[in-house]
Amino acid sequence: MEPPSTTFLIDEKLYLEFCALTFRSLVWRCLRWMLPAILIAILLFAFSREYGDLAMAAFVGVLAGLLVLGLQRLLLPSRGKKVYRESAALQTPQILNIDDEGFVLKQEAGVWRSKWSQMVKWDETKNLVAIYPNRVMANLIPKNQVDPLIIDIIREHLVSSGLTKRGELRK
Repeated sequence: MEPPSTTFLIDEKLYLEFCALTFRSLVWRCLRWMLPAILIAILLFAFSREYGDLAMAAFVGVLAGLLVLGLQRLLLPSRGKKVYRESAALQTPQILNIDDEGFVLKQEAGVWRSKWSQMVKWDETKNLVAIYPNRVMANLIPKNQVDPLIIDIIREHLVSSGLTKRGELRK
């Protein structure tokens, strides 16, 4: 038996929580790339006077990158609020229907139909579940407006479709 339709609204606070979730993912990707650069710079600096200037330049570059990430995080709330206010579709009620094949979101702007097997990732916080049809865009489901049983069913469908871990891209 299919769960009943659920109506919800994405508010600004929830959207900002999604922005923070997305930013954390970006930071971890950046740090995975910066860590080897930091280690190489330290090794070059420690073991070779010949490459000391290069190591210092790499170290300064990594620090500059961390500074940019920090600035991006500071600006995230104001930028997220602007994006939310510019997005009329985010501010209208959405009706969610789920079944074994996928889910449908209906709202004034139109209808979004998706299959569980076509989703590339899912993630969640204390207040939301984000279902990604690609690595940039997500459908947001607020946990405080949707029955916890429906949230569990959504997770089960995503896991059974091959997305076994939250926050990881489909392989």
